[in-house]
Formats: sequence, structure tokens, C-alpha cells
Amino acid sequence: YDFTDKTVMGVLLNGYDSRWAMDALTTVNLTKNGQSESSAELLLDEVNHWKHMGINLNLRHNYSKSKYTSFDADYLFYKDDNPINYTNSYFDENEVFIYDELARSTKLTPIKTWVSKFDYNNQVNENMKIETGAKGAFSTFDNDASVANFINNVWEIDQTLTSKSDLAENIYAAYFAMEYVINDHWSSKVGLRYEYTDSQLDTETEGNIVDRQYGKIFPTIFLNRKFSDELNMNLSYAKRITRPTFSQMAPYVIMWDPDTFTLGNIEIQPAFSNSIKYDINYKSSIFSLVYSYEDSSIARFQITYDTINDRIILRSENLDFTKIFSATFGTPLRISDWWRTQNNITYTKSSIRAFNSPNDTFDLSSGSLRANSTSSFKFSNNLTFDIVGSYQGPRFSGTSKIEDTFRMDIGLHKDFGDRWGSLKFGIIDLFDSYDYNSVTDIPEEKLQIIRNFRYSYRSFRLTYASNFGSSKVKSSRVRETGSEEERKRIN
Repeated sequence: YDFTDKTVMGVLLNGYDSRWAMDALTTVNLTKNGQSESSAELLLDEVNHWKHMGINLNLRHNYSKSKYTSFDADYLFYKDDNPINYTNSYFDENEVFIYDELARSTKLTPIKTWVSKFDYNNQVNENMKIETGAKGAFSTFDNDASVANFINNVWEIDQTLTSKSDLAENIYAAYFAMEYVINDHWSSKVGLRYEYTDSQLDTETEGNIVDRQYGKIFPTIFLNRKFSDELNMNLSYAKRITRPTFSQMAPYVIMWDPDTFTLGNIEIQPAFSNSIKYDINYKSSIFSLVYSYEDSSIARFQITYDTINDRIILRSENLDFTKIFSATFGTPLRISDWWRTQNNITYTKSSIRAFNSPNDTFDLSSGSLRANSTSSFKFSNNLTFDIVGSYQGPRFSGTSKIEDTFRMDIGLHKDFGDRWGSLKFGIIDLFDSYDYNSVTDIPEEKLQIIRNFRYSYRSFRLTYASNFGSSKVKSSRVRETGSEEERKRIN
């Protein structure tokens, strides 16, 4: 809405109600010295129901074409209801059925976030632009997670896997950035951001277990050298923070077998990284080198052994540090007027230090190759066929080594013009080859875990898209809200 020629107000509303259900079967074989001792089958029946509602209010005042202020106010509400029922069947060494048992878990998590953000932008002259602003983000959640076993016709709560907790997290930030064109060949951008975080997390049984306050400065430096219209190079340095998602923090329970569980980690901490990047762009080709050092890296699905309850636990954990060096080359190829490709290849060398215990660490390192290629075949002005192939070599995710993966997707796209829209048919994972297999081998703990997951199968998609309404109507402003970072932390 335009109040005046210089002041504009905008309101965005969004929401969804998403519910999916899943049946999954896990098979467990217990062996000793290569001989089968027993086995179990776990049939899982899960429902994950997410509700979301959000509103954004934006007010922008333009002092001139090159100077403006902007204010955003956001409110986000999410609610996750995640019940799971288990039927566990046990067999002896000869695969003869012994008995069944029932178990169930529940998780109810409402999440609320309020965000206020103010920005000032000024193109001072043709060589200099400055940006400054401040932001406050205030988040809370209440999490109720429980596990029960059906014993003697009564549901008995497992107190070791049941918890009620609530989080209050306040983040205050201020930033300043300046872009400066030095001459026809050199340009630069420098920025400085300060963030202060106050986190409080309480549980029903233990009281306050997280009471964390910290302030950090995050600088960024960017330098560009333009040799010609076709060739330029960039050099940059940045310090960043990666906060755990709310789902990683909120306790939850997933049973993989009677003695293996995935849990949330209410004590997980943010990670801080320093990275240097250098890249050269020639026409549409790019060569890039990146080195980063991340302190307290967050690694998902890390395996530990719970000696008290004789269980294997998978959850997000903080590593001591992660060092990564990567080199990337990407280039398009125009083989003919009707066949074009985009190809990228990346080599990554990573080293991590993880914890055996609070005072004991161990090191792992590996190299990995990733490649992807997209080919587009143009049969006519309105009919195209696409092939997308990707390969990821073996690599580490925290302390788990993931085997290589390969996937190919294809799609046929037909455009019927501006009035009638377009139709696309696609096959995802054409060869049904995308498996997730990993091994965790920690000799110091006498622990070896082999995991094989199939998250999805070959699927077929048919999509029709069309624009409605008059093309002469003025389109809305394309803008980000003040809560983009907070939305990324939901899952």
C-alpha cells in the first residue's frame, strides 16, 4: 500500500497445514563370532503433523532513489505433533517367533518467534554505498516428549526417554557494511556484525540446565579485481555463526531397534567458522578455492553408547573442530544449437576432531569428489528434455563415513504459451539407486555401527503451471522478510 510517493507499507501472510504418515520396517540381526543369536523386526507407524502461520509487516520510506529506510515486524508460529507407534517382534537364532511387544512415543512442540528488523541504505555517490541496521529475534518453544511401553496390559512411561522442556532464546544484532568502488578495476565491500545471544532452557525434572549468554563480532571482507568484461577474480573472508535448528534442540525419540534411539540434544551449541574464498570467473566458467575452520561444528546423527541404560544413541553433537579445503570447477558446454550442458566438479579434503569423552578426542580425515552434470535438449521452441546426473564420493559426516551415492533425474517440459501455461513430466531417481549407507567405526570405544537407509524410491511427477490474471497489473515488491534466518532453523 502506497501512503505517499515515498512511503510504502506491505503485509505478507503465509501458512500451511502439512501432515504425512509413514510405515517403515526395520530388521535387526544379532550375531556373535559370526553366528546368529537372535533377530527382531520393528514395524513403525508414524504421523508428523506440522501447522504454521506467519505474518510480516514492512514499512519502507524512500528519501530518494538511492536512500531509504525499512522496518520489518514478523510473527511466526509453528506446531509439530509427532506420534509414533511401534510393534516389535522377536525371533530366536532359527528365526522362530518368540513374542511381540508394543511401544509408542509422542512429541508435541509449539514454537513461537517474534522478529523486529530496521535497515538503512544509502548510495552516497557512484563509488560508495553504506548499509546499517539492527535486529532482535525472540523465540520460545515448549516441548513435551514421552516414550511408553505396553506391559501387563498397561502403558508404562519410560522416564529415561521422557521429558518436558521449554526454551527462551533472545538474539540482538547490529551491523554496518560499506561497498566502495576503488577504480575501474578494483572494488571492495567490508562489513561488521555484532550479535548477543541469551538462551535459557529448563526441564521439568532438572530445572535450568542451559543458561548461556555470549556476544560475538562477525567481520566480512570482499575484494574484486576486474581484468576485463570476461575475466575477474574475487577474494573474501567471513566469520559466521551456525545455530542448531529448533528440531535438533527440542527432545524427541525415534526407535530404530529395541536398543538404538535417535534423540534431540537440548545442550547442543552453535558453531563458529572462519573461511577464506578465492575464485576466478572467465565468461561463464568458474574456478574456486575455499578454506574454512569451524569450531564446535554441528554433526547430525552421531553415535554414542549410553552405558547406564545399555543403549546406542544417535543425535546431533558438537565436534571439537572441522577443517575443510575444497576446489571447484564449473563450466557450461554448448555442444550444438539443441544440446547444452552445465558441469561442475568439486574435490573436498576435510579433517575433524571429535570427542570420545569430554577430555578425550580423536581425529579423522578424508578426501571426497562430487560431480554433477545437467544436459538440456531443445527439440523445438516449446519442447525440451532434461537429464540431471549427480555423484557424491565417500565422505565423513562427523564420525560416520558415508558411502558414495549416485542419482539421475529426467524431465520432459512442454510450454503452451503465456495463456495456457506449461506441463512437465519428470522421473526422480531414474535407476532407483539413491541409498544412504554409513559406517561408524571407533576402536577406542569398541564400537562399530553399519547403517543402511532408503529414504525414497523412484518417483514420477506430473506438474502443470499457469499464471492467472492480467499481465498489466503492477507486481508486488520482491523482498525478504525480517525472519528468513529464523525460518531456516525450524527443521
